[in-house]
Amino acid sequence: MDRLIALFTNNWQQKGVALFIGLLIWFMVNHSLTETKALPNVPIRVISIPEDKMIVGMMPNGLLNRRINLTVTGSKSVIDQLEPGDLEVMIDASTFDADDQVIKIARSNLVNHNPELDVVSHISEVVHPEFVLKLSKMITAKVPITVLPPKGSPPQGYDYLDIWPQKMTQTITGPEEQVEALINKGIEVAFDFNDISKNDLDKIKPSRENFHDDEVSFFVPSSWKKVPIPFRNNTLEEINDPEAPNLHIDFLRREIFAIDRELPVRLFYPLVTSDVLNPKTLSLNTDVTLKVRNELTFLPVKLYVKDVSRLFLEVVRDHLMISIVATKDVNELPWGLSVIAPHELENKYVSYLISHNHGGQSNEPRHSKKRESHLRARFQDFLQNLTLYTGPEKRFDLEAEVENGKVTVHTMSVNEPDPGLFNNAAR
Repeated sequence: MDRLIALFTNNWQQKGVALFIGLLIWFMVNHSLTETKALPNVPIRVISIPEDKMIVGMMPNGLLNRRINLTVTGSKSVIDQLEPGDLEVMIDASTFDADDQVIKIARSNLVNHNPELDVVSHISEVVHPEFVLKLSKMITAKVPITVLPPKGSPPQGYDYLDIWPQKMTQTITGPEEQVEALINKGIEVAFDFNDISKNDLDKIKPSRENFHDDEVSFFVPSSWKKVPIPFRNNTLEEINDPEAPNLHIDFLRREIFAIDRELPVRLFYPLVTSDVLNPKTLSLNTDVTLKVRNELTFLPVKLYVKDVSRLFLEVVRDHLMISIVATKDVNELPWGLSVIAPHELENKYVSYLISHNHGGQSNEPRHSKKRESHLRARFQDFLQNLTLYTGPEKRFDLEAEVENGKVTVHTMSVNEPDPGLFNNAAR
């Protein structure tokens, strides 16, 4: 033990000096050694861009949507610890002497993000692939947005009517080439029915009069009203069109409504065959199914409609008629449900909806040509869907046969299962 202590205490001054000199030599040698390392995907940030210029592919935080591979050489002690995320390239655009600038990255362009390493002062050389940055003229323009019908299927018990507005614009500021390309292409937006639950629609309070609360307006949440900007790495931007707050999807509650009218029945005589078929040669038989009141023939059958709204029915119910076409050389005559003065009824329907704005979130103007056209298209869709039923699952049909110069009508029902239908016949 004494020998071990003596080993450190004898001539300790000379031994201490020798140790210090050894450490100094090691430190100097270690720091004189150099190392080269490849750093992939180093981010690039551009600063001091002129106000009227922009770089294609630059994101709002100043980083480019491209990265660069660097090969750095420097002190081995530092380079060995260096990771790709420790560095960032910063380029000052105010030093550019042309819009198309060949970039040369030097040590002065490197920004250290590792506080535990003195990276930049220990790097002696930076090598990278040649690349060019282009300054583009910055413009502000309106890019068209098309709102597509939602994807998927509506919630149970509801049918999709339409979406409003279907056309909007997004005011965008960006590089001229990219903005013009986006204007030509446009932006499409499509929501998903799977994001809307039956409960979401059930709890919506009627936005108009109670007698036609089956037309339900689901206002699109603000968090959904965003569009991707391609030249900003598809960063989502909130839709800034003034109509965006009014964006809503309209649904129709699936119900069946009693017409509560006995429908008139008429024979239609085409002029081309009027020499053979006319009121004197062919008339309706009112002894079997049809009845007469005030010299008007009608069908005394309780009928229903579905796939239309209550307001639509309220508008057209007194203008419905069953027309049977007088046709030569056939035993069973064709028939159809006619709507008398449909254009006048369309005007009435549209006028009512325009004068009764949505409540709550909407700031829709009381009248606009686009809105009017939209509502007219809805009315026309209802006209196309107008079908008679004798019950929730039974479609109405009739046979019109010619017997001894009389047209005899027989009614019937055709099964048409619809398990999702909400039977509203009693309302």
